[in-house]
Amino acid sequence: MRLLLTATLLTLLAGCAGYPEIRHRADLPLSAPSDILPATASANSTAIVTPVVDLWSIQTSALANQPPTVDPAMLPDLWARIRAGFALDDLDTPAVEQFAQSFARSNWLERLGPRARLYLYYLVIEAEKRHLPSELALLPIIESGLNPQAHSSANAVGLCQFIPQTGKRFGLHQSAFSDKRKDLSCVLSMFEYLEANAALFDGDWHLALASYNWGEGAVARAVARNKRNGLPANYLALRMPGETRGYVPQLLAIKRLIADPARYGINLPPLENRPTIACDVPLSRDIDVDQAARLAGISLADFRALNSGVRKSVIPQATHPTICLPFESAVRFAVNASEHKGPLATWTTHTVSSRTTLITLAKRYRTTPEIIRSANEIGQGMRLKAGATVLVPRARADGDIPLRVAMSATTAIEPDVPDRRIVTVKVKRKDTLSLIAKRHRVTIQAMRHWNPAVREPLKAGQKLVLYLPVKQKREGREQTIRAEASTKARQSS
Repeated sequence: MRLLLTATLLTLLAGCAGYPEIRHRADLPLSAPSDILPATASANSTAIVTPVVDLWSIQTSALANQPPTVDPAMLPDLWARIRAGFALDDLDTPAVEQFAQSFARSNWLERLGPRARLYLYYLVIEAEKRHLPSELALLPIIESGLNPQAHSSANAVGLCQFIPQTGKRFGLHQSAFSDKRKDLSCVLSMFEYLEANAALFDGDWHLALASYNWGEGAVARAVARNKRNGLPANYLALRMPGETRGYVPQLLAIKRLIADPARYGINLPPLENRPTIACDVPLSRDIDVDQAARLAGISLADFRALNSGVRKSVIPQATHPTICLPFESAVRFAVNASEHKGPLATWTTHTVSSRTTLITLAKRYRTTPEIIRSANEIGQGMRLKAGATVLVPRARADGDIPLRVAMSATTAIEPDVPDRRIVTVKVKRKDTLSLIAKRHRVTIQAMRHWNPAVREPLKAGQKLVLYLPVKQKREGREQTIRAEASTKARQSS
């Protein structure tokens, strides 16, 4: 699949001038890294300074994809393991050191400690599986501050900050029930995207990283422009937005802090060199989110932090055959789930074929509108559009949510107002707005709103637009006939 993707991108690159820009944005505050950190991040961490001189010489070749010459699992802590995988070339620009000094002053890495302990081992392991430079595992620090709930103004979300279009390109499905961009599976898509970009630019990781932020089409056009003008086509030589200009220097600045924390006077948070997360915990059936947390023996907040892509109160097994749990909770969940008596899920789905009120739906499933509204986060005074899929209480005989439903579900809602039909009325002699409004049971204010250009006195033959409730169609027609007959009788007399 990866070879096919690379071949496709290379074909598109041939027509670089017309290559569509699909930008991946982080919306990163370049001068204030602390702004994207969680307010509750702890700055109180025990100092760990591991030897770096011997490990610094242990490098991997980004081009040859050579694995480390030592067993990474035997290194003293995760920071040492990360150092052993460093392979990116530095950039000859003062921006790297400026960012390093800025990050050090803000205690950025120390404040990331809780999230680093949770996610960083998983990121490093996935990079090692692909024989990638370990610096790439640090990219979510720059992108989101290791926050899977991060959301940018460009609608980029998750640990790796994928926008919707790019997320779909790399297998991150989005529906009413799940947003894979927020799941830890986004890490796999991030590495796949970076590898594809590196293939486009002959193994130049600086350009690959710029493409992750700016879009590979934009970088390709900038490279082509420099080549046409006889200029160098490396990262520092390209004309690019300020955000992208500072993107790679920030990553390299983080690398410098990790490589030599004593030089910058920082204390790296302690990170053990062992698994922290299991993201292959299988589900055999649909399961409620709170039920899954109970069976795993963790808080609901911790469960959602690891499975942020689940958007509803139930996890459809069809779209989430596995879940992520703290490493020590995975076995506990498997044992408790196998011994659990009764249903694992109390919710299923219902797709409405026509506009439906929550009262009508609640009666069908013997529940209350408030319960359906709460489960689907539907505001007051709203109802469902035709084709909307919502959670409803599950009966004992109901099966799991089908894949096609979970993949395509949308919760489409609209204000719960009566259906309206457009009626055109021809003004008769002696008609007034008041008379027409009374005849059709509407207000004069509504008449003026629907017909802003109309002025009194009205002229015979003039046409007015009315919006009448559908349910009153027949009754309204009969009233109109009676009113017109009455008017004619008065006029004749």
